[in-house]
Amino acid sequence: MKNFLGINDFIWFFGVVEDRNDPVQLGRLRVRCYGWHTDDKNQIPTESLPWAVPIQDVTSAGVSGKGKSPTGIVEGSWVIGFFSDGKKAQKPYIMGTIAGAPKFTADTSKGFYDPNGTYPKYVDESDVNKLARGTNTITIDADSTIGAPSASYKAEYPYNHVTETESGHIIEVDDTPNAERIQVFHKSGTVIEIQPSGDVVIQQKNNFQTISGDNNIHTTGNLNYFVDGDINFNTRGNFNVTTFKNVDIKSKRIDLNSTTGDLYTPELIDDAVLFETNIVKLKPEETQIEAGVEYPDNPEQVEQTDGKNPEDVKYPEKTPATCGSPDNPHRNPIDVATELMNEGGWKETGSNPKIKFLWDEIGYNGSQYADRTAWCAVFAGAVLKRSGNKYIQTASSQAYSQYGTEVATAQGDKIDLTNLKRGDILVFQRGGSAKGTGHVAFATGNFTDTHIEVIGGNQSNSITQKRYKLRGGFFWRLRTVRRAVACDDGTTPAPTSTAI
Repeated sequence: MKNFLGINDFIWFFGVVEDRNDPVQLGRLRVRCYGWHTDDKNQIPTESLPWAVPIQDVTSAGVSGKGKSPTGIVEGSWVIGFFSDGKKAQKPYIMGTIAGAPKFTADTSKGFYDPNGTYPKYVDESDVNKLARGTNTITIDADSTIGAPSASYKAEYPYNHVTETESGHIIEVDDTPNAERIQVFHKSGTVIEIQPSGDVVIQQKNNFQTISGDNNIHTTGNLNYFVDGDINFNTRGNFNVTTFKNVDIKSKRIDLNSTTGDLYTPELIDDAVLFETNIVKLKPEETQIEAGVEYPDNPEQVEQTDGKNPEDVKYPEKTPATCGSPDNPHRNPIDVATELMNEGGWKETGSNPKIKFLWDEIGYNGSQYADRTAWCAVFAGAVLKRSGNKYIQTASSQAYSQYGTEVATAQGDKIDLTNLKRGDILVFQRGGSAKGTGHVAFATGNFTDTHIEVIGGNQSNSITQKRYKLRGGFFWRLRTVRRAVACDDGTTPAPTSTAI
């Protein structure tokens, strides 16, 4: 009769895991077994030990990735098992692990120890998790601002059931009488605790939440928010507030903005840009272009791509999410820019919400930049989006040097404006230490041999119509003129302006 498990003698063992890097990733382990293997690694190296298969419990399917992965045992773990091939002892199976109270740290020169020297981490103490033994190892400071309760840990052995991973993630299911609780702890400090009362306390870092359907919250008591920074609400639909009692608003300043503008109610806010912050400040002489005329002087975000300034990079031309919809027909960008200028409410205040929204719409953190940083390029991008044209996701004016189709480019001190049309995009360039900075705006169609009229953002700290020099010494010149192209095909030029 064949010799197989169930017919042959049942041979069991206990030993120490020395290797868990199973090349076929089945969760197998190399175990040095007492009575079967010597502790002399010269006679039996770790790599000569047979691979032992861990037996999973009945709650794990053990097939096609279903259930729990058999990867919890570490080098230095004590295990018990049996040999399926009997006294040949070459086909070991592991039934479980054994906790103890180690007397020594790992001697990596010998067998029956963790060869990496990591485990055990302490000696003369139980291997059972301290949290399960009634010793709290997690410190959580209650948030007094919102009146959050303190951590409710009062675990007693043997009621707290603890799972801890190698890096320090911990799950507790605590059945301690009158102190029952559940806690999930991330090694970063993020923690969720369900207290004995049923109250839930969460402390976390940043929060990102996407809900594919409706989001409904019913609070039977009061709803309180405490925010150390700004609060921004953006909606593609209506914003409705209904209360059966009073609405009380208290603030040092309250700005009620017009709802007639297209730009302040966008259908889409772009995904966040990947550019790092690189604010370039201007020297006084770089802003003094023409006596009695105020030129843009805010520090500008000059984006670097592989070490190149924005004027040397061809930015991807993006399509608005609303391209082709009845709400976003193809228009001349000067028409949208004019409407926004006439709408008003664009004066820089240090935190103008309308300007902050421009940054948000192009994919920047509006609260970070607001109207303290040059915002002409985010205005240009938002206008192009709202007029059904291609746009680029940038805060750098010089990035528009290669946008759309070329109308004219400066040759030395001269630029030929014969083909200029109303609504064309004008890219002004600065020299000196402010290389990579400048200004971008839309042409009204009026110009002379020395000046050109524009509508743009960040002009006199608002959206205005201004006349700027075509060239102003070493520090200013009209670099190039570009023409907007339709969002659907990227080639059809912007239609003729209808604005008066």
